Amino acid sequence: MIEASPEAQLVAAFANTVDLEDETDVLASAPEAAGWLLERGLVDRPVALTREEHRMLLDLRAGVRDALGSDGPSSPHVLAVANAVLRDLPVLVFLSADPDPQGPPPRHGLRPDPALPAARKAMGVLAIAWSEVAVTGQAQRLKRCADETCGWVFWDVSRNHSRRWCTMRVCGNRRRPVPTRPANAPPPTRAPDAAGSRSAHRPRITGTSTAHRHCEPSLPDGVTGPTPAHGRTIWGAS
Repeated sequence: MIEASPEAQLVAAFANTVDLEDETDVLASAPEAAGWLLERGLVDRPVALTREEHRMLLDLRAGVRDALGSDGPSSPHVLAVANAVLRDLPVLVFLSADPDPQGPPPRHGLRPDPALPAARKAMGVLAIAWSEVAVTGQAQRLKRCADETCGWVFWDVSRNHSRRWCTMRVCGNRRRPVPTRPANAPPPTRAPDAAGSRSAHRPRITGTSTAHRHCEPSLPDGVTGPTPAHGRTIWGAS
């Protein structure tokens, strides 16, 4: 089985900072966003995001989520705004192993411009992670659930990259046509945690105080790693 790279895990964690079902947003305010950057190891000390930096982070996330749609990008405007953010995050290429001992180790010779403020450096790391996902073809496996009420970003482990829902048992069943039945027929019965029950499969993402490269993905049965909740891959450190 092809495992998600640390970059793919970081991109997924970033995209999943908003939970449509739970109606929560880890990046809702600038202080909350700063806390998430610190927990993920994208900054090495607490930072105060400006209003502009907070908006940039939200715009970048919106673009990443749109680009990961199971049916492809759906909003050219959202992508254009995110691309404008990326243009303000210069990335440098280095031949040396670690040109800046004060910063996180660069991967593949790429590093955000050291002259950037801390919050923008963190966004630069996210940009580098996205470039790795896109260039290596991992974007074919990193997808946003096709159920519009869910939108969870997951790692597609199917052989032909054909999976469209984070979990077929819940989100996939929501999209199935409802069979026609006689008007006088009694309503069907279902278990308390059947498809449509939010509490049965709602994801929980926890932050981590270590750098993103140390986070491990949830893996199927038989493979070492955390256990997915109801078929839904949850990325984050314990």
